[in-house]
Amino acid sequence: MAANLETCKSTGHLRSTSLPSSSHPLTTSVEEQLVHLRSSEATPSASLISQKLGGLKHLYDRVEDWLQLPLTQETLSKQNHGRGTDDLLERSLRSLDICGVLREVLSLTKERLGDLESSLRRKSCVDSASAEDIIDCYLTSRKKTRKIISQTCKTLRKMNPRHVVNQVSPEEATLNLLTGVDMASISVFESLACFLSRPRDRSNRWNSVKKVLSSKQVLCEDAGEVDQLDIELLALRSGCRDINAQLHDLQKKVEALESSISEMEEVSGSIFRCLVKARVSILNCLNN
Repeated sequence: MAANLETCKSTGHLRSTSLPSSSHPLTTSVEEQLVHLRSSEATPSASLISQKLGGLKHLYDRVEDWLQLPLTQETLSKQNHGRGTDDLLERSLRSLDICGVLREVLSLTKERLGDLESSLRRKSCVDSASAEDIIDCYLTSRKKTRKIISQTCKTLRKMNPRHVVNQVSPEEATLNLLTGVDMASISVFESLACFLSRPRDRSNRWNSVKKVLSSKQVLCEDAGEVDQLDIELLALRSGCRDINAQLHDLQKKVEALESSISEMEEVSGSIFRCLVKARVSILNCLNN
């Protein structure tokens, strides 16, 4: 992981958008879902990440309905392709790219976890040398994943909106609401990236983790399940813990994590399709 990476956090405070009181109830529904996503804690646990992804999927379901309203389409059709709309379209395209990358990482992680779980189930894995080979294969794939996540986090940190204006017209309020939706996507993607690979500085890289394990210190309580598994595998690989004694518990943890990752991959696929639909709807409105 790049040394200068900081802990991933929300790219910014989502602005509250207040559309005219005569607006459709779907507008209020979108705003309420934005508030719900904004209030979620950033603990990198599998359950919370699944909850955030589900919330983002629910948000885009509402946004798609909102984009089909005649009033929304009429308002967007009045927008000129100025800085605000160009910025929004550019970031929506980047969100699609990042969502696609994260889906690939989830798929790769699920595949490697499946291989690890299947291998650990085989009786031959009780043999120390065989187990070490299996662990090495998984940890090697994790190094590749960390590089991808590192680059993704750098991209996410650059995606703050450059043009969010105070509401003075329905058109600007509508644009701000869409910007808020895009920022919610960025925030959730950051949380997912952090869950898949928690950023570390120079003083806390893999060599430092090994030293911590050698001194028999406890695992980081604020690390997510993916990082916890990495650290446990490093402990087994380095001989700090007995593989045979830990085999059963390790199998259970790998199986549970694989199931969680599989669920995240499925929801992420749905979010990707929602992002495509929303972008197409916005473009259609702007081009009318």
